[in-house]
Amino acid sequence: MTSPELSQLRSEIWISLERAASDLAHPYRFAALATVDAEGPHVRTILLRAVDTAAQRLVFYSDIRAAKIAQLQINPIAELAFYDPATRVQIQARGRVLVFHQTERNRLEWDAMTVRSRLNYCLQIAPGSSIDTPLAWLPNGVDPQQLTVAQTAGGYENFAMLELTVDRLEWLQLASEGNRRALFDPEGRWLVP
Repeated sequence: MTSPELSQLRSEIWISLERAASDLAHPYRFAALATVDAEGPHVRTILLRAVDTAAQRLVFYSDIRAAKIAQLQINPIAELAFYDPATRVQIQARGRVLVFHQTERNRLEWDAMTVRSRLNYCLQIAPGSSIDTPLAWLPNGVDPQQLTVAQTAGGYENFAMLELTVDRLEWLQLASEGNRRALFDPEGRWLVP
């Protein structure tokens, strides 16, 4: 059975993640996503978009053609790592990732997205492809400073939502008076840091 202190900590973790999903300045807004394929581990930064605490789900977006999608098709287990330098707290959330592409839910998210954010999915070539200049990925004739909804409409076909259902949550706080570490999988327990 999880102690009251661990129950409170778990609640605080999820409250922090909920805040991060709506606050661009929150240190947990950006996280490192780790996936694995036959070549080994791959880590990249993602932007946390939504949190469903009751279902223990974390949502982020991707281009459907990105390497992470193929990696998740091979092995759908992934991990997100969050870090707050002010509190020196690290959170690791591991679980199975589901990829949603061209669903009603995708459409609702797409329609609510800013035009500038939509541009990221309007690439003529897949993410990770070689290009000659840094901005050669921009669609022909598109000025990022003067985008219209019509110019980004084609990006919807590349837009994917990824949802990680957390089955293992680890918390670590680095402190001069002594590091502390806890694991929730799903019961909570303290670990040696």
